[in-house]
Amino acid sequence: MKRVFIVHGWGGSPKEPMHKWLASQLRQKGYEVIAPIMPSPGHPEIESWVTKLKETVGNPDKDTILVGHSIGCQTILRYLKTLSTSEQVGGLVLIAPWLTLQNLESEEEWNI
Repeated sequence: MKRVFIVHGWGGSPKEPMHKWLASQLRQKGYEVIAPIMPSPGHPEIESWVTKLKETVGNPDKDTILVGHSIGCQTILRYLKTLSTSEQVGGLVLIAPWLTLQNLESEEEWNI
Protein backbone atom coordinates (compact mmCIF):
# COMPACT_ATOMS: atom_id res chain seq x y z
CA MET A 1 0.00 0.00 0.00
CA LYS A 2 1.28 3.46 -0.84
CA ARG A 3 1.94 5.65 2.18
CA VAL A 4 1.61 9.42 1.92
CA PHE A 5 3.27 11.62 4.51
CA ILE A 6 1.94 15.17 4.73
CA VAL A 7 4.25 17.66 6.47
CA HIS A 8 2.56 20.90 7.50
CA GLY A 9 4.16 24.33 7.49
CA TRP A 10 5.32 26.90 10.02
CA GLY A 11 2.69 27.48 12.68
CA GLY A 12 0.48 24.87 11.06
CA SER A 13 -0.90 21.46 11.87
CA PRO A 14 -2.43 18.43 10.16
CA LYS A 15 -5.84 19.91 11.06
CA GLU A 16 -5.55 22.74 8.53
CA PRO A 17 -8.37 22.59 5.95
CA MET A 18 -6.05 21.93 3.00
CA HIS A 19 -4.30 19.06 4.79
CA LYS A 20 -7.54 17.53 6.02
CA TRP A 21 -9.04 17.73 2.51
CA LEU A 22 -5.95 16.19 0.90
CA ALA A 23 -5.80 13.40 3.47
CA SER A 24 -9.50 12.65 2.92
CA GLN A 25 -9.12 12.53 -0.86
CA LEU A 26 -6.10 10.24 -0.65
CA ARG A 27 -7.76 7.87 1.82
CA GLN A 28 -10.77 7.58 -0.49
CA LYS A 29 -8.36 6.40 -3.18
CA GLY A 30 -6.89 3.75 -0.88
CA TYR A 31 -3.71 5.46 0.31
CA GLU A 32 -2.49 5.25 3.89
CA VAL A 33 -2.05 8.86 5.04
CA ILE A 34 0.23 9.92 7.87
CA ALA A 35 0.23 13.58 8.87
CA PRO A 36 2.43 14.09 11.94
CA ILE A 37 2.33 17.13 14.16
CA MET A 38 5.80 18.60 13.80
CA PRO A 39 7.73 19.78 16.86
CA SER A 40 7.17 23.38 18.02
CA PRO A 41 5.39 24.50 14.83
CA GLY A 42 5.35 28.13 16.01
CA HIS A 43 9.14 28.11 16.46
CA PRO A 44 10.41 25.35 14.17
CA GLU A 45 13.96 24.08 14.22
CA ILE A 46 14.78 22.28 11.00
CA GLU A 47 16.91 19.58 12.66
CA SER A 48 14.09 18.49 14.97
CA TRP A 49 11.63 18.50 12.07
CA VAL A 50 13.94 16.31 9.95
CA THR A 51 14.42 13.94 12.90
CA LYS A 52 10.64 13.74 13.43
CA LEU A 53 10.05 12.99 9.74
CA LYS A 54 12.78 10.34 9.70
CA GLU A 55 11.24 8.65 12.76
CA THR A 56 7.74 8.87 11.30
CA VAL A 57 8.63 7.47 7.87
CA GLY A 58 10.81 4.65 9.15
CA ASN A 59 12.03 2.73 6.12
CA PRO A 60 11.20 4.63 2.93
CA ASP A 61 10.49 2.71 -0.26
CA LYS A 62 8.97 3.14 -3.71
CA ASP A 63 5.52 3.26 -2.10
CA THR A 64 6.47 6.25 0.07
CA ILE A 65 5.16 9.61 -1.13
CA LEU A 66 6.07 12.86 0.62
CA VAL A 67 3.94 16.01 0.53
CA GLY A 68 5.19 19.21 2.11
CA HIS A 69 3.71 22.64 2.62
CA SER A 70 5.80 25.78 3.25
CA ILE A 71 8.69 24.92 5.59
CA GLY A 72 7.51 21.30 5.40
CA CYS A 73 9.00 21.29 1.88
CA GLN A 74 12.40 22.26 3.23
CA THR A 75 12.05 19.57 5.88
CA ILE A 76 11.40 16.94 3.21
CA LEU A 77 14.30 18.06 1.02
CA ARG A 78 16.69 17.98 3.97
CA TYR A 79 15.29 14.58 4.98
CA LEU A 80 15.92 13.23 1.47
CA LYS A 81 19.51 14.40 1.75
CA THR A 82 19.97 12.08 4.77
CA LEU A 83 18.92 8.95 2.86
CA SER A 84 21.49 6.48 1.61
CA THR A 85 21.79 5.76 -2.09
CA SER A 86 19.97 2.45 -1.55
CA GLU A 87 16.94 4.17 0.01
CA GLN A 88 14.26 5.61 -2.24
CA VAL A 89 10.87 7.27 -2.23
CA GLY A 90 8.16 6.98 -4.83
CA GLY A 91 7.21 10.62 -5.14
CA LEU A 92 7.38 14.15 -3.86
CA VAL A 93 4.93 17.05 -3.93
CA LEU A 94 5.96 20.52 -2.72
CA ILE A 95 3.16 23.03 -2.03
CA ALA A 96 4.26 26.67 -1.75
CA PRO A 97 7.83 25.73 -0.86
CA TRP A 98 9.75 28.07 1.38
CA LEU A 99 13.00 28.16 -0.57
CA THR A 100 15.55 30.64 -1.83
CA LEU A 101 16.99 30.13 -5.30
CA GLN A 102 20.41 31.60 -5.96
CA ASN A 103 22.65 32.34 -8.96
CA LEU A 104 19.84 32.78 -11.47
CA GLU A 105 20.18 34.87 -14.58
CA SER A 106 17.38 37.39 -15.08
CA GLU A 107 15.75 35.35 -17.90
CA GLU A 108 15.86 32.16 -15.81
CA GLU A 109 13.96 33.91 -13.03
CA TRP A 110 10.92 34.12 -15.31
CA ASN A 111 11.07 30.42 -16.22
CA ILE A 112 10.70 29.03 -12.70
